[in-house]
Amino acid sequence: MKKSVIALLPLLISGATLVHAENAIDHLQVGGGLSYNQIDSPFRHGHSEDANGVNMFVGYEFDSGWNAIDTSVEVGFNRTDRFDEYHDNVAGPWVALVGQRAVREVDPRLSVIGRVGLDVGDDDGVLMGVGFGFMIDPAVQLRAEYINRDATTQMLGSVVVKL
Repeated sequence: MKKSVIALLPLLISGATLVHAENAIDHLQVGGGLSYNQIDSPFRHGHSEDANGVNMFVGYEFDSGWNAIDTSVEVGFNRTDRFDEYHDNVAGPWVALVGQRAVREVDPRLSVIGRVGLDVGDDDGVLMGVGFGFMIDPAVQLRAEYINRDATTQMLGSVVVKL
């Protein structure tokens, strides 16, 4: 029950924000991607455990007051294929605060991404990640991220569409 309440809390907060936000649709984004996942060493009994997976999410961009950093809240769901020796997949909802900073010195379309959040599914606990984003269009971004969860690590390639 606690996990359900914790999982719904960010949705309720972001929902309340959306109701009160002027032109809220301009701040929404949706995304999805493919991932390569590994079970961390204490859980894999000396063997390499890996599986592919999928990830989908919705996000809401908001003004954090930091001029150079774009911030958003993302709520999503990820699922892996079955791990061979673990004999199961890892799936569940997550929520994260995401910050992006454009690297205009290299390319104005390139950004560095950082995230911190909570996974409340099978791999429950804190999640943290870093990566890069590349705007291929003013409304479409490609991302490559490394995300560390409690029991798994994830290399994620995703597409984000700003509505």
